[in-house]
Amino acid sequence: MSANIVHAGQDRAPDIAAMLGRAFVDDPMIRWKLRADVGAQDIARTFVAVASAHAQLGSLLEIEGGGGAAGWLAPAQMDRFDDLVVGLTRDTLDGLTDDGAARFDEFWEWVGRHSTHESWYLDMLGIEPRQQGRGYGTALVKHGLSLASAQGLASELTTGVPGNVGYYERLGFHVVEHDDAPDGGPHVWFMRADPAI
Repeated sequence: MSANIVHAGQDRAPDIAAMLGRAFVDDPMIRWKLRADVGAQDIARTFVAVASAHAQLGSLLEIEGGGGAAGWLAPAQMDRFDDLVVGLTRDTLDGLTDDGAARFDEFWEWVGRHSTHESWYLDMLGIEPRQQGRGYGTALVKHGLSLASAQGLASELTTGVPGNVGYYERLGFHVVEHDDAPDGGPHVWFMRADPAI
């Protein structure tokens, strides 16, 4: 199935966030720092900030008509993205954690230390659970890889889902490092794809 990829604006952020809440409800990198009773709708509220920040930067991509979305950050966008997300997520997160979001901050600072900030970064990739298997994720990943390669740059991503590692390897990524996150966090894989020649 062919997938037409478009840039999503601010008006699409709530719908994309709702989809991401469903797609990431069991993701270890999202779940472990939140209270056990937090569900997909709560997680979606945190993704409104993420999707909005990507939309502001022009880095929010989606499958036309819905079904999947990705946030691909160029190196020059990463610091601004971090600033936007921190400001937008604080109020939402305070009600979803037992520690005032302290572990959230520590975890993402730890993840950030593993990035070169010199590569394109696949910050998020989510597919509507009922529409998985249609090639939407592959299309969104390949689109970002082509953007990076056009600039002669590598691409990076982070995943805490073991099954994702092989998927991303088939798309050209390789594991650079993997480790357990501090404070009892999930095992995380840091992956890189070199630019296509």
